[in-house]
Amino acid sequence: ARVAILRGFRLERLELPVSCLSQQTLTSIFKYCPNLTYFRDPFSMGETEHCLNFDQICEELSENCVYIQQVGLYGDTLTSEGVRTLVQKCRQIQRLSLKSTHNVTDSDFEVILQNLGRLQELQLSSCSSLSYTVVDLFEKYRSRILLFLPWYYF
Repeated sequence: ARVAILRGFRLERLELPVSCLSQQTLTSIFKYCPNLTYFRDPFSMGETEHCLNFDQICEELSENCVYIQQVGLYGDTLTSEGVRTLVQKCRQIQRLSLKSTHNVTDSDFEVILQNLGRLQELQLSSCSSLSYTVVDLFEKYRSRILLFLPWYYF
């Protein structure tokens, strides 16, 4: 009921700690705000007691906000499935931040690079599941993408 106020509202940017919202509220926001181009959760690092399912958030974004250009999701509830759903359906993404998403793998990294032709910036800081292979995979995209990797690669 509270989200119904968003109907017809042309919200384009949403940056708030989603840990203060329910999964249902976020679903409604994405449904009623298809013009959303920027979504970032600046605080959730998977450490809150009210932890959301980021795979479901990726699914909702990909179904309702296909023109989204900037996404920032952090935490352990994001898996390969969520990342792949997001990048295969939301191909307008230019900036993607997946900091501290320990379930993102080298093959996910490759899927991101293959599907997001407009990608300019990719942040993978503190993604402990990535190996040195990502540096080799990234080589052919170096001219158009700014990449942030975990510090221990350097």
